[in-house]
Amino acid sequence: MDVGASTVDVGMFIAHDVEGVDRYELLATDVMHAGCSEFTRFQASQIAGGIARAIEGHGLGNYGMSQMPTEIEQLLPAQDQIMVTARQLFEDGISEFVSKWAGKVGKLLSATKKDRDPRAPAWSNSLPTFVCGGGSSVHVYSQILTRCQTNLTGMGWRWQGLQKRSLPQPGAGC
Repeated sequence: MDVGASTVDVGMFIAHDVEGVDRYELLATDVMHAGCSEFTRFQASQIAGGIARAIEGHGLGNYGMSQMPTEIEQLLPAQDQIMVTARQLFEDGISEFVSKWAGKVGKLLSATKKDRDPRAPAWSNSLPTFVCGGGSSVHVYSQILTRCQTNLTGMGWRWQGLQKRSLPQPGAGC
């Protein structure tokens, strides 16, 4: 899984050695518009929409002609209430983003297992999982993989899950 600014590129492949040369046979790929900037944009949209609803729920528009607000404080809920709402929306947004993209990664895994050798012994082992790219250290992408594993196990997959592996930095040891 390559986490970039705009996209997350997911590729499933079989790595093997052919006469001393590493070969990678692609099984499935997908480019998902779920990169770091997309995640940030999603979060901002969730929070802005939720705060707008909180302000409306505070009584915006419930004033008679003689009671029209003259100060912004009359229109807004207390600042601490806005922050509580924003924090909850932030957490809810993470959960929604994780659920959506874990489902898409799970569908790719399921389709690959179904369409490629479904009885291969590799499916009952742990699947090596590599996360790379500029956004690879952003925790939400680890959460996506964890949720994906939980979902597939809950669907009856008999496997040992996803095993996060590290790849050496390009050029390391050269």
